Amino acid sequence: MAHPLISFNAHKGDNTTCGKWRSTPPALLAAAVPKWRYVKPWAMETPSQFRLPPPPDYQKSTIFQNAYKEVMRVGRKVSAFRTEEETMIGKFWYVRAS
Repeated sequence: MAHPLISFNAHKGDNTTCGKWRSTPPALLAAAVPKWRYVKPWAMETPSQFRLPPPPDYQKSTIFQNAYKEVMRVGRKVSAFRTEEETMIGKFWYVRAS
């Protein structure tokens, strides 16, 4: 992917050499931590030790199905299951988000 972009920009006369640090505007500062890739992690033994398990199969999960049904029941535009206070809170946040 990088090669077409480099050749596309080659005519501009800027430094397009891969693997070389190039400062960027507006401050044109040097790299903050150029040797960061050489730092050995001190809190991890392996990259996979904090890997999350796969998500549950939502089609078989009764917890997911119940939560989904609740959202569909309460979250409708007109819902007999939602309190007046919940409706006012929803309208408050809807106006703020738009």
